[in-house]
Amino acid sequence: MGRSKSGLFLFELIIVIALFAISSAMCMQLFAMAHNLSEKSTNTRMAVANAVSAAESFKITGSATEAANMMGLPVSEGILEAFYDNDWNTVPAEGRFRMTMEVDTGISPATAVIVVTDLEHGEELYRLEVKKFIR
Repeated sequence: MGRSKSGLFLFELIIVIALFAISSAMCMQLFAMAHNLSEKSTNTRMAVANAVSAAESFKITGSATEAANMMGLPVSEGILEAFYDNDWNTVPAEGRFRMTMEVDTGISPATAVIVVTDLEHGEELYRLEVKKFIR
């Protein structure tokens, strides 16, 4: 009789441990998804902030070159291109994120298209089109 009680207790203990293992695996998966969602939200927020900053610089100056000078970023052939690291600090060459601003002043109003891309995941985070009437 004593033997069957201990066998039943052992079986119940195994079931409880299995339930805890399954629930902890589910919790870890939820934490990982929450972390990824938080990181994506932060990156989108920073992409919007940098794109709006570039747009405001374009609205003030009306050209990609002057906007790049105002923001302290390099510009070549009328296209502003900036790279950022994981913490959204400007880096001189390839980083994780890239912001480009292409300006077309041949039409009225002058148009700038600003695109922020996550190079690591190959996805566009934010796109903004800005128009400015140049006199």
